[in-house]
Amino acid sequence: MFNLYKANLESDFYRDLKIYYNLRKIKVSGLLEALNKFYLKPTIVLFGSVASGLDTETSDFDCSLYQKK
Repeated sequence: MFNLYKANLESDFYRDLKIYYNLRKIKVSGLLEALNKFYLKPTIVLFGSVASGLDTETSDFDCSLYQKK
């Protein structure tokens, strides 16, 4: 017999893991390297469901990009 487990999608631990996973996806996507080619030390601010760990497969990616003049 197999024991089946399901993640508690509302737990703080799960949401922390999801946020880490989202940040890792951004890093390996090459987005940061591409932005660094065009901007000098850009600051990227995430918000919305991706930033809070509540995103789903159909969620969009909300971010703002800032750079000193």
